[in-house]
Amino acid sequence: MLVVFCCAYDADRVQAEETFAEKILRLFPQADRNNDGVLSEEEEAAVSQRVMQRYPQADQDGDGVLSETEKQDLVQKASQRGRKQRPSSPSRSGTNSQNTDAVLKQLGLKGDLDIEYRKNTKQQRNRLDFIYPRTKVYERAPLFIYIHGGGNTGGTKNALYNKSSLILKELTESGIAVATIDYRVFGAGEELGFHQLFEDCKDALRFLAKNSDRYGIDPHKFITWGTSAGGSKALVAALTDSDFLPGENAGPETEHTVIGAISFYGATTYLVPELWEKRLQRFP
Repeated sequence: MLVVFCCAYDADRVQAEETFAEKILRLFPQADRNNDGVLSEEEEAAVSQRVMQRYPQADQDGDGVLSETEKQDLVQKASQRGRKQRPSSPSRSGTNSQNTDAVLKQLGLKGDLDIEYRKNTKQQRNRLDFIYPRTKVYERAPLFIYIHGGGNTGGTKNALYNKSSLILKELTESGIAVATIDYRVFGAGEELGFHQLFEDCKDALRFLAKNSDRYGIDPHKFITWGTSAGGSKALVAALTDSDFLPGENAGPETEHTVIGAISFYGATTYLVPELWEKRLQRFP
């Protein structure tokens, strides 16, 4: 099994190859007036005009036109503001179907969204998105499974579309399927044991294995991938047996193999048995 640890993650660098139009469409999908998934020259010009009207300081040289440098500065500041904002309510799944549809349409991808992988809990967060490969390469596609971060108190599966759309594009064009999952979090009005957050992630993998024929994926070629709290869950999901932390999905048809894991600055003490036991206490 391949396990990769990353201590730093720069979303702007990952997306450095995006054009200004692609970045605007990702940050402000409403700019796509005709909803065709592409920002036309007219739509881009309209965005620039509205920006200069509302934020005249964006036109740094005062020539009435946003240069490429001024556009990049604008997008960078917008991205920084977006990272500082937290979800308004961690109890919600945070799904924005219109935004997700716009991203998938822009990338030329198809997906099944908000699939319930276990019965709705009080938080109604046990859902996942499945994105089909854009290119047929394998008889049964390998599957990358993204697990979002959020300090175990927030975050959503939509982080995949907001931060990693280029990675999503590269994977699907290589014949690889992608799933992104939500799991329950603390502070959302449901009493939880720490292990139940991990149980949700394991249950999502078991659900995908059980439905591997439906999605055309190979249940023995899973790769988990997560950031921060999601990185920890990606490691636990990869380094434990299929039936670890049994939830609602069980049985031989849920067996799967995780052949690799990628953790962006995820805590690793969860893998120490003594410390794991201490985390079985319950939280409100």
